[in-house]
Amino acid sequence: LLHLTTCRFRVYSGTMKTFCAVLVVLAALCATAQAGSLCKDVKVSSKSFSTSEMVTSTSTVFVAQFSLECGGKAVQGANLQGVVNGNVVNVATAGADYEASWTGAHHTAPSGTYKVDFYDEDAFAAYTAAQRSGDALPAGVFSISIAHSAASAGQLWVQTSFLAIVSLLGAFLFAQSFKSKIVDA
Repeated sequence: LLHLTTCRFRVYSGTMKTFCAVLVVLAALCATAQAGSLCKDVKVSSKSFSTSEMVTSTSTVFVAQFSLECGGKAVQGANLQGVVNGNVVNVATAGADYEASWTGAHHTAPSGTYKVDFYDEDAFAAYTAAQRSGDALPAGVFSISIAHSAASAGQLWVQTSFLAIVSLLGAFLFAQSFKSKIVDA
């Protein structure tokens, strides 16, 4: 077997130089092809969360956390994109753990199941090409469903900010009346 560093440090005749150049190009192509796509039978382990209460938040947040396995081995550092209702969602990665999240206004996030289709680099390139040309959009490499109950107003029938202002106003009036009693006495 020929070691690639041998090609780099020694000068050979034309045939050997060509052979070494072809080996380097093939190695680079194999590395690129392997980095861009996941295996066909990827195994997904996931958990998901969404905002359930309007009182403590200004918008609805959706989070999908997951890990991937190909051939029994954890997939690390895959470059993934998610698509939810036609909107692209970036995917963060930390080792073998992945997370996709997005937000929306409470009134635009009704209860139901939200399907997130995930694409690797090759599949996402095909997705964007189909989107530009108006062709049918390809399916993702895998998908995760997030069950969401619309965010409720909770137990309070008024906003917490209103309660805070009323409480401060009450405290101010109490302090003023107490001050008046001390000054009059």
